[in-house]
Amino acid sequence: MDLRAPADFTYRDIVAIDATNVRVLTVWHYGENHSAGDWIMWSKVIWFLLELNLAILSATGVLTYWNRYLRHHL
Repeated sequence: MDLRAPADFTYRDIVAIDATNVRVLTVWHYGENHSAGDWIMWSKVIWFLLELNLAILSATGVLTYWNRYLRHHL
C-alpha cells in the first residue's frame, strides 16, 4: 500500500499487511533513514557516483589529449 501520491517518491509510506488475519506487519518510511544500514547504503551510492565521475573525467581527458595533440602529430 502506498499512502502518498503515486508520483511523489521522496516521502512515502509502505505498509505491509498480513493477508490471513489482516494486521499491519511493517511500516516503512522512505523519506527517513532509520538504521545504520540505511546510512551505509547511501554512502555506497555517493562513493559510486564519485568513482563514476572520476571515470568520466578520465575518458574525456584522454579524448581531449587525442584531439589536441596526438591527432596532429600522427
